[in-house]
Amino acid sequence: MKQQLMMLLLGTASVLCSCETQIEQHEKNELRAPAYPLVTIDPYTSAWSFTDNLYDGPVKHWTGKDFPFLGVAKVDGQIYRFMGTEELELLPLVKTSEQGRWTAKYTTKKPADGWQNADFNDAAWKEGEGAFGTMENESTAKTQWGEEYIWIRRKADIKDNLQGKNVYLEYSHDDDAIIYVNGVKVVDTGNSAKKHMLAKLPEEAVAALKQGENLIAIYCNNRVANGLIDCGLLVEKDNTQNFTQTEIGRRAGYADQLRIYLRTGGLETCVHFTSLYG
Repeated sequence: MKQQLMMLLLGTASVLCSCETQIEQHEKNELRAPAYPLVTIDPYTSAWSFTDNLYDGPVKHWTGKDFPFLGVAKVDGQIYRFMGTEELELLPLVKTSEQGRWTAKYTTKKPADGWQNADFNDAAWKEGEGAFGTMENESTAKTQWGEEYIWIRRKADIKDNLQGKNVYLEYSHDDDAIIYVNGVKVVDTGNSAKKHMLAKLPEEAVAALKQGENLIAIYCNNRVANGLIDCGLLVEKDNTQNFTQTEIGRRAGYADQLRIYLRTGGLETCVHFTSLYG
């Protein structure tokens, strides 16, 4: 579903102004907050930026849920996206358990070094159907996994040439997960448990993908109670983004304002997010 541009910021006034003749001086601060508020009305209605640049990721609720909230500025006939990201249209490449059936080799005993590489001998490992987890409380789990650790080697046949494509790893995990694609580490979650997460494959991982057999290697640590690990690959459909060009010069935060500055040629344009109650 295509995102809609919001022309009115609830609880926030957004103003575009030219700053060509007057650029404010402020002291540089290397500290970075984990998130910046854009809209804050009450605990149930708020929108936050979780990235250093507003355009690097989607605007989110404080719970982590994405908002279809996009900011676009037209300067000298050129359109720039300064806030949020467009909703991606992604096609399944290697399916998760919710998209289709998949099987893999697995073990709950620590393997030798190099287990994540294609030439590792996993002949002694068991075979099971994904997802792996505590079947009594994880509806997507197809193979019971109640031990503390699990290592999984999933072979995936890819027919398309993916060079130059945007490829994403979709994964659900409970708890810590590390996932490799053809030996390249893509995800290291640390101590957390989340579902339906997306991670864009780095260029190195995309370059390692080939037509034919590929390997997704997975480690998961179930610290307590529920356990789950599931993953797959998605590829971005061509020509589905309308606002690909981004531009930003700097950002300044004040007690009642957040200002985003766009630098285009000799002109600096700024966007003010101003609290109505500051």
